[in-house]
Amino acid sequence: MVFHTVTGKAVRHTAFMRSVWPTARMALPVEKRKLRFHDLRHTCATLLIAAGAHAKLVQERLGHANITTTLNLYGHVLPSTEAALVDALDDVYASAR
Repeated sequence: MVFHTVTGKAVRHTAFMRSVWPTARMALPVEKRKLRFHDLRHTCATLLIAAGAHAKLVQERLGHANITTTLNLYGHVLPSTEAALVDALDDVYASAR
């Protein structure tokens, strides 16, 4: 948990959005203050995938029911996958010669 109550329990969404989020957003630069809380989730997933985290682990972190949801939403972060596949096929072809 990132945020918890004084008793150590999870902060309810409504309480978080009312008390914590507005204060946190005001700490951002003016041009970023329209940031939505959900944008942080998207950024986290995108950075994890771009850093090489396995999509299955990202799925579990986000709580998606299946990996298809994760890949449909964040698959655009994997443009280098195509180049890696082409290189792997080239290697297989070269070793078969």
